[in-house]
Amino acid sequence: MKRNRFLYLLLGVLMILLMLTSCSYNARVLESAYMKLPENVEPFNQKIFIDKFRGGRKPLSDAEKMWAVDSSIDLMMARISLIRSINATRLFEIADIGDCDYKLTANVITNEWQGAFNVNSIFKVQYQLIDNKTDGVVWEEIIITKDKKTTEDAFVGANRMQLLFEATYKKNNQQVIEKLAGLNLPKE
Repeated sequence: MKRNRFLYLLLGVLMILLMLTSCSYNARVLESAYMKLPENVEPFNQKIFIDKFRGGRKPLSDAEKMWAVDSSIDLMMARISLIRSINATRLFEIADIGDCDYKLTANVITNEWQGAFNVNSIFKVQYQLIDNKTDGVVWEEIIITKDKKTTEDAFVGANRMQLLFEATYKKNNQQVIEKLAGLNLPKE
């Protein structure tokens, strides 16, 4: 009888550990960077500054507070991922704010995930490309990125969340780069 109680206790502890590890994530920037320049597109010989991503954090629910889950995509990682994507495609040269031709701003409108075993993400961002010389808006668009991961993608929740955020960043970066590549900007 004592042996059964010990096994149930051990099983309970393991279940709690599994639930706690399924609530954490850490997206890898390299896996979330989009690496290809669209076909028939020449890079701009211009410098760009990627400003901090702003907005997008929703308040944590009581359940999320209990499990210490941050339900928002990490905005700093999203910014770094976009910088790596632009560097990889060589569409622009990344520069500091004082030394750039253009500034790209990102206002995150929606930034959340839902679910436990099947998780969905929604990342809705309003981007603006601003000419640094004239301070005029050259391009503005809202880009919505959605993705879904299931237990078939990764059984452990932490891995599933990591895959979800990496895929969300990558899809968002791809859309931004394709939109920027299609702009009629000077090539010098």
